[in-house]
Amino acid sequence: KVLPQTSAIPPEVKLQFEKIQAIQEQIKKQQGHGRPIISEKFQGYRFVASGSRVHYSKKWETFHDFLLNYIKTALGSDWGNAEIKKSESEQHPIIQWFVKAGNYMRSQRKDGVEIQSAPMTGAVFALLNLSYNLFLVEHNLKLQEKIIARLKNRQQFQGALYETYVCAVFIRAGFDLELENEDDSLTSHCEFTATAPETGKKYSV
Repeated sequence: KVLPQTSAIPPEVKLQFEKIQAIQEQIKKQQGHGRPIISEKFQGYRFVASGSRVHYSKKWETFHDFLLNYIKTALGSDWGNAEIKKSESEQHPIIQWFVKAGNYMRSQRKDGVEIQSAPMTGAVFALLNLSYNLFLVEHNLKLQEKIIARLKNRQQFQGALYETYVCAVFIRAGFDLELENEDDSLTSHCEFTATAPETGKKYSV
């Protein structure tokens, strides 16, 4: 129900409205201007939406827990298991990050403490950052198989990694993104078009 303009807004309603505004501003500061993270705990499970998919687990106490699992799902367990059997020098950089991050987090684990924190390392940051960027792409657009294939390819990895970073930056900045047709090899085109919602200006990236 909409209150008439002449009616005074009750103090408790005004306070609740201000609380909601504060929460929304905090979300923007933490997550940017893209589609907000959709996460809820129900009957012991943590549910997280990414685009049209819903992930869930009883083991996720923090969003970082979800991200460490999400990148495994995005890249595929068969590929990951095959890579981890290789020697360190032959392993894909992402798997090297996994191994180093896993060893570090296990070394920092304290018995009896459910949620723990530790200083960030390069391997942990690289792994979580890539996972979050892929999550943002799927949550706001569509996670294409071709970008995953390029990430897995050691020769194309650095370029694909940079592409996920740029895409995620535009998403957090609030741009509406439209991916170009990667199957079109007959014409030259950019990776995506970014549209500023306030002005309608389009940028080819």
